[in-house]
Amino acid sequence: MLKFYYHSIYRKKKKSSKKDSVKTNVKDSVFINMEERGFEEKRQRALEEHFKQAASFEKAGLSFGFSLLSSKPEDVLKNIKKMVKYGLSEKKALEALTTYPAGVFGVLSQTGTVEKGKIANLVITDKPVFEEKSSVKYVFVEGTIFDYSQTKPTKSEKTNKDTSATSGHGHFQ
Repeated sequence: MLKFYYHSIYRKKKKSSKKDSVKTNVKDSVFINMEERGFEEKRQRALEEHFKQAASFEKAGLSFGFSLLSSKPEDVLKNIKKMVKYGLSEKKALEALTTYPAGVFGVLSQTGTVEKGKIANLVITDKPVFEEKSSVKYVFVEGTIFDYSQTKPTKSEKTNKDTSATSGHGHFQ
């Protein structure tokens, strides 16, 4: 049977001998849980290392992509922005989302870069995509426009006028 021991420090605060006109609500004791603080520090270090890892791969000259299977869709861009904040270049972050995965899956001739004849699924933001407060305005998927400039996304008609996408295929022209 495993036993877990809980270590903590219990200190009493010294009462001030000074008298002033403002009454404060000072507790007589302060409870500090060393294990909880230690776990929180380890958790913070692990998170920091997680966000620095992509920059380490880039510095080492490694190619890499991001797996999004266990991520919430709303967290993907937020997490990549943190990786950029921790040293990953914006160029490498974009490659890890586009060209490298397309190459790994053998579809780089069809997608992964914006070129004539390739599938062009695009994200349009109000500021550079990896800036802190940038937000998605439009998404183009296979010729269909999704408008995120409102509070809820709306699906627009497929168009050849604004996106130059071929109807139903989303190829860049």
